[in-house]
Amino acid sequence: MAESSEAPPEETTPPPSQVPPAKSSTKRRGFISPTSSFVDFTELKTEYYSDEGYQLAPSYNPHVGRRIKKPITDFETCTHLLKGSIGAGILAMPKGFYHAGIITGFIGTILLTASVIYAIDTLIRMQYIQCKRLQVPFLTLPRSMKIGLLNGPRCLRKLAWIAPIIVDFFLVAYQLGTCTAYVIFIGQSMKHIAEPRLVENLDLRIYLLIIFVPVVLINYIRNLKRLTPVSFVANILTIIAFSSCFYYIFCVGPFKYEETNLVSSVTTWPLFIGVVLFAINAFGVIIALEHHMVTPAHFLGCKGIFPWSLLTVMCLYIMVGFFGYVKYGKSIDETIIASLPRNEWLSLTIEGVYAICIYGSYPLQCFVSLEIIWGNYLVKFIKDPNKECCIEYLMRTIVVIVTFMGATLIPHVDIAVSLVGAFCLSTLGMVFPFLLEMCTLWPDQLGCCYYVVIKDICFIILGFSILILGTYISLYTVITT
Repeated sequence: MAESSEAPPEETTPPPSQVPPAKSSTKRRGFISPTSSFVDFTELKTEYYSDEGYQLAPSYNPHVGRRIKKPITDFETCTHLLKGSIGAGILAMPKGFYHAGIITGFIGTILLTASVIYAIDTLIRMQYIQCKRLQVPFLTLPRSMKIGLLNGPRCLRKLAWIAPIIVDFFLVAYQLGTCTAYVIFIGQSMKHIAEPRLVENLDLRIYLLIIFVPVVLINYIRNLKRLTPVSFVANILTIIAFSSCFYYIFCVGPFKYEETNLVSSVTTWPLFIGVVLFAINAFGVIIALEHHMVTPAHFLGCKGIFPWSLLTVMCLYIMVGFFGYVKYGKSIDETIIASLPRNEWLSLTIEGVYAICIYGSYPLQCFVSLEIIWGNYLVKFIKDPNKECCIEYLMRTIVVIVTFMGATLIPHVDIAVSLVGAFCLSTLGMVFPFLLEMCTLWPDQLGCCYYVVIKDICFIILGFSILILGTYISLYTVITT
């Protein structure tokens, strides 16, 4: 008997037999919650579905069995989600519209946002179905992919053992790539503000060196609960910065309609797609937030926090992309803020304020990669628990160093954003969710004429196409710039 894939029900108190005991451990796991989104804490008797699991699935609610050290409320979830989605990506939207054209940019942003919402919704619901079948309150994404492949089509089962490593790789690459783009923007903002008022023509690497220690220190914040005030203040500063930015767009100087294209060259569309995927799809933050909620049933659905937050973000992105492009035309810089006048105190203040916002978002974006590296690959090799704290902070410092190294190699925000979006989010946001759906619903829940398989294969092919074309064009642009 297979269970329905309808929306998760509201939480109710289950009998004690439904709440599995937490995995006991004497090792301190640092900042990681016992129901971490990316680190396994639940021991399974088997990773294969059973007839008993199918029979018990309809009566089991995984949400109730979760045990979270420091859960976050709906308001805190919304705050983190908005801040995690409104970062460096939105600044590159006018450049994205430049690569796509006005009509292509407008329609493309809507379609890509819809696909992101649908993909994340599909991913979380498939994990929910797996949890019900296995009678566990929580499964990480790497474990879900492994379980899906083990129980899916026979031709995919041999790939199950490597699935967790591949998922972890793309998650870490995406989050660190995001942090790299943040570091580039902060360094460039400092350069624009300081030159030529304080110094002349300093290399960007000098400014990166100046901000290195502050970034390391804020990255020492170890849980989402303590990051809520940082995200809340950053959201307020973002509103102030964009209000002033719109002042320049609508009230200072003429629009350059004649310099815009309704449809740009198809060869530059992958750059636009990469920018939008990066801007819209804060994948790791989204998954982590859902798994840390007090009421995870409020996350999805027609009235859910996730779809409405992302639709709000999409409207803001379209406004910034469209009006920023028609305002500056061919002269649009790699970010909208960099296109503002360089000799006015208001524009410089906007750039400084937004740099502070991005700085406040850095630990939130880095959170996922730290969880994965620490919980899945590092902590098990530490024999002395007394050394764990020092090693954890050393790891955090090294991660920051990696992002700064990336910033020195690709010192352009728009190219870094497009590369990360095309390389990582095409897989995380399209390939993995629909591969998981096909495997989870295999073999008897695939719909009439196997339409689920056809749909999922189409999305998987689209994801791989974006991965190959977007990555190639982004790297080619870096080399030739």
